[in-house]
Amino acid sequence: MKVTLSVFNILCVAFSAHAELVTSLSSERSEYNLNFHPSFSRVVLARSEQDFENAEVWEYQVRNSSFTHPHRISLGPAEFKYSDPMYSPDGKKLFFISDRPIEGEKIRQDYNIWRATLMSQKANDIIPLAKDINSADDEFGPEIHQGTLYFSRRKERNYILMSEDRKTHKARQWTNIPKAQDIEMRSDLSLSPDGKVAVFWQISKTIPQADIYASRYISGHWSAPIKLLADVNSEHHEISPQFSPDGKWLYFSSERPESGYALFNIHRVSTEQAFPKNWYEAHFAPKRLNLLAEMATIQDIEQFAYTLTLNSSGKTTQQHVLVDYQPFSLKIVRDQTKYDINHETGLKTDLNTQYKTTMDSSEINKELRSLRLNFLDLFKQKDTLIYRQYSKNRNNEHLYRVESPEIEPFSILVDKSKQKILKLFYDDSSFGIESDYQKINGIWWPHKFSFHSDNKELATGLFSNMCIYFAKDNTNKCALMGEDK
Repeated sequence: MKVTLSVFNILCVAFSAHAELVTSLSSERSEYNLNFHPSFSRVVLARSEQDFENAEVWEYQVRNSSFTHPHRISLGPAEFKYSDPMYSPDGKKLFFISDRPIEGEKIRQDYNIWRATLMSQKANDIIPLAKDINSADDEFGPEIHQGTLYFSRRKERNYILMSEDRKTHKARQWTNIPKAQDIEMRSDLSLSPDGKVAVFWQISKTIPQADIYASRYISGHWSAPIKLLADVNSEHHEISPQFSPDGKWLYFSSERPESGYALFNIHRVSTEQAFPKNWYEAHFAPKRLNLLAEMATIQDIEQFAYTLTLNSSGKTTQQHVLVDYQPFSLKIVRDQTKYDINHETGLKTDLNTQYKTTMDSSEINKELRSLRLNFLDLFKQKDTLIYRQYSKNRNNEHLYRVESPEIEPFSILVDKSKQKILKLFYDDSSFGIESDYQKINGIWWPHKFSFHSDNKELATGLFSNMCIYFAKDNTNKCALMGEDK
């Protein structure tokens, strides 16, 4: 956002009391308007000199919770400015602003909203939005939520929030959030994943610096704005707030002094710190979902077992698994080897020779991580957290972000009834498809899955011999298949 006056770990940020400077995204230049790709795999931001001169759009890769491999996205002739980037909800396009003259018009100095198609880190088909959106005034800070384009427009000193009418596609002033008479500027609207919390910066006649405020949609109306908590705001300018796609973090740009950095820099704060407790619990806290079965049913599982037949690169392999929670043990038969594992020790037995060897910690951890990726074990663990994630089609899709120790976070697409997991999205843009759900002892279990990357199917899997056992069952316990030669 031009003013005229995106779990990451401890390695990525310099911690202060509450708000944190994201050092890997900050420099001696200004950084602002951070935006996450829907897949979590990339972020874009604007970078400029003082007073927003020579503004450019930069993209970073997100790998292992770190921002890496920055590169500038070329969006047009170098003599013009390019700022306020935002990915489209499907991640295929980039919206941004530029003072580049629109073709067929006289040279002018105002900012307009443009759109580009992204492919292989390059921008193509770069065009301005329609004249119903772009005016003779400045347009800033595009944001798309549930098919509606929001942005701000500057007329002289006044910044006002605008939206696109979805029927007429014309721009109109967005006045849903109450506004005191002394407010002169309000810009950079960003909405929470559920669309019910709006954040933005504003300046009043009595408070000369930009501060970040929030409004909540409740009982059919947007509430009067409140200033954010957790030292988000300072005596300096704070601008361009943006939620992470899972709503866990709020990113913003601040002009506060930071040792070794200058101008505006990217900061972040957890939404748990930034918002009142009742706001956080209603809109941002991890969700309790009855995926596959009632949560209590999943918690009551004492044993489960299955056979997995995997086809990958033309090779078919099979493994048999038995998990016991009273006490915990994991038994696997794979490639004529039996693995017996608890949380700390493991033993491998060659089923041909009966020769036994002790597993090292890396081998044990690898098998435990693989187990954690099984839905039953994943949702049985109390340290598994599920966050609501923004979905472009809220009525027919439910998208959530899953975090659990020892595995990389990923996203899941859940059916309308919020019981079956349809797709899994990984941060490297690969994905999995779950299908052929059948109930095993009252729990939905997908019998088939496939794994895809770069638009290619790389592997398929088939579950068989499924067994789920509860302590209350009057049946035999689950058994490990494949032990006999």
